[in-house]
Amino acid sequence: MNKKLLVISIDSLVNEDLEIMQTMPAFHEIIEQSSIVHNVTSTYPTLTHSIHTSILTGCYPQRHKVIHNEQFFPYQRPMPWFQEAELCKAKPMPVFAQEAGRTVAYVYWPVTLGAKADWNLHRGGIHAKTADLLNTLRERATPGLFDEVYPYTAECFDMEDHYCGDDSFCCRAVSYLIEKYAPDVIYTHLVLIDHARHVCGVHGEHIGKCYAFLDREIQRILDALHKTGLYSDTIIAICSDHGHLDIDRVVSINRFLRDHSLQTADEAGNIQSYEAYCHSCSLSAQIYVKDPQREEEVRQLLWDNRRLLGISEILSKQECISRYHTDGDYAFMIETDGRSSFSAMPNFPLITPTDNSDYRTSKATHGHQPERGPQPCFVVRNPFANGKVSIAHGKIVDQAPTLAALADIPMSGCDGSPIRELTDLCV
Repeated sequence: MNKKLLVISIDSLVNEDLEIMQTMPAFHEIIEQSSIVHNVTSTYPTLTHSIHTSILTGCYPQRHKVIHNEQFFPYQRPMPWFQEAELCKAKPMPVFAQEAGRTVAYVYWPVTLGAKADWNLHRGGIHAKTADLLNTLRERATPGLFDEVYPYTAECFDMEDHYCGDDSFCCRAVSYLIEKYAPDVIYTHLVLIDHARHVCGVHGEHIGKCYAFLDREIQRILDALHKTGLYSDTIIAICSDHGHLDIDRVVSINRFLRDHSLQTADEAGNIQSYEAYCHSCSLSAQIYVKDPQREEEVRQLLWDNRRLLGISEILSKQECISRYHTDGDYAFMIETDGRSSFSAMPNFPLITPTDNSDYRTSKATHGHQPERGPQPCFVVRNPFANGKVSIAHGKIVDQAPTLAALADIPMSGCDGSPIRELTDLCV
């Protein structure tokens, strides 16, 4: 039996959302038949591209090396995001699937640009439409695939909200691929809920409205599975990466470092030189110090001003490794007090209100320690299981090996392990 696997990541989906999702037809159809892991411990910092790489590989950032949304290039603004598949240094589950003779499709999954999938459609821009978007999508896709899919997705590019357009494109593209090619493994990433939380806050009526939109789009996928007769052969997993925290102020750590002669920048915010640099993760930050002998000086300066700067904790590299299995070339990390986000801009005033101009300065954001705030959940509809279970807690690195085991795909080298409560249900 050739089991199919469809993984839908709803960025920033949290356990509290399940109640409203179950009032909507497509989500209800999936959730009602599913086992649920209600509170999933993510990785640190809780940033989308890093976590999605852990979801795909079953490994912590220390192993896969995607430790941020952005790569660290302090003299370049904006810094390039982690996008290319080659930047991931751990083996993704879909590669194991291909080695087992399965076909694989990615639709807008982070850090898969250039991945050797059978079908790959890669996002054209992160938080804004890329100039010449259609050509960018065409160039990033498997040759010929975007032009093949475009007639079925064209109206998505005319939607006023490009986050809605992107998610609609994903669902329509997945539906097309199911009907035309029936891939064995599909991974797709939806971003509307994350955007809504950034702009309007963690909870509120806006979240329900966004799920109503997504429900209509996901219904297209279910319709395609029913139409092709693949519904009874497809494991459907809905996963997420992180929650959010509401904030009320933004602190420019780089401005603070600049004011203490540890950094220089021009008025446009371009770094000219630095002794210490804050690579913001929104609700945490990686602090780089050029001279290791000055590390304690910088650490003490930040700690002495922790109340002003909104810092609740400073984690050494060793603490990052031992507690969160993340590592990098930074000297240490700082963590938010729960109400402050960290800006990366050295020419900003030291403290500003939220303004929604960037994910670091929005009304709600993330990047915080994974045990804080609302938690993501993991929903698995497995037609091959004998029943369903409800599990209180889980780990995000367990998802890839669990799905591999459920789909009969050999996988090794993970930091995580299959969730036995789910695999033991298989008949």
